[in-house]
Amino acid sequence: MKAVKLFAQRTQALISIDPAASQVTDPINVTQIKNAKIFNILDTLHGFLTNFLSACSENVKIVGDPIDLEKQAKSIVVPIFLRATKQFESVLFSIHKEDFNSDTFNTTEGGSNYIKILQAQVTHFQSEILTSFAPRFLNPLLTEMAIRLINFFIRQASLIRPLSESGKLRLAADMAQLEFVVSLLTPVKELGSTYRSLRAFRPLIFRETQLIPDSQELEYLPTSVVLHHLISRASASLISPQTHRGWSNLRYSEWMDGKSEGEILAGIKAALDAYVAQVNAKGEKQFAPEYPVMMTLLTRWAEKNTNKDR
Repeated sequence: MKAVKLFAQRTQALISIDPAASQVTDPINVTQIKNAKIFNILDTLHGFLTNFLSACSENVKIVGDPIDLEKQAKSIVVPIFLRATKQFESVLFSIHKEDFNSDTFNTTEGGSNYIKILQAQVTHFQSEILTSFAPRFLNPLLTEMAIRLINFFIRQASLIRPLSESGKLRLAADMAQLEFVVSLLTPVKELGSTYRSLRAFRPLIFRETQLIPDSQELEYLPTSVVLHHLISRASASLISPQTHRGWSNLRYSEWMDGKSEGEILAGIKAALDAYVAQVNAKGEKQFAPEYPVMMTLLTRWAEKNTNKDR
């Protein structure tokens, strides 16, 4: 065991950790090529050791733990994946610079500009960076990246406001294109609930507001996503939770990363309470049609999760 651990420790001194080792915008550089060679040696030794141990009887002395080699190999590629994920998120966030309130949608455009940029960057990441690394340790990281990108997209798409009928068509086309882009990383149908969420969000945006509480899409989407989308349908008087807090979409998105679903819903409820107070203060008798639907979903979520805690 000491031999393998010592080898893993020795390779650590050879691994470059400067910024050039994790860049993802240019072709692979000499630093990354050197790290890739170390990574592939660790991968090969890990495979040999794993096969050797599985073929040995239980009373054979363990010569080393393959996990030490895997940890060292992943220390090389995790910084690359982190930087790439942040870059892809930045591209997806530029969805808020697009116009989804237009009265027209050209089906020949092939998706919004941010989706085209994302596809180019993901293609570059795969063809220019990852091809030098053995795939075994990369696959879990690619799956994790794909899940993050889909969930991040759904979050940002739910925050789009205003969203016209033509905008919905454009957004649906972007979802189809996103599915293709993610498939460049990993088979999307193997992403389970995350893939089902993406597939559910597309019909949800076309569903009539009053029918949403009984729609099957709710089974696959977080309640917060559905509520954010419903807010995008409402008049400006029903303010968004980020507006209620005086935050930008970026700050609100970053805040949600560290919060539970219950905490996010509490923030939405606070914005709805402010809306009700505003309506009452004006002496108005009617709420926006989205409001009672949102309250139904909030109540349903609270009842379901209260029962879970009992």
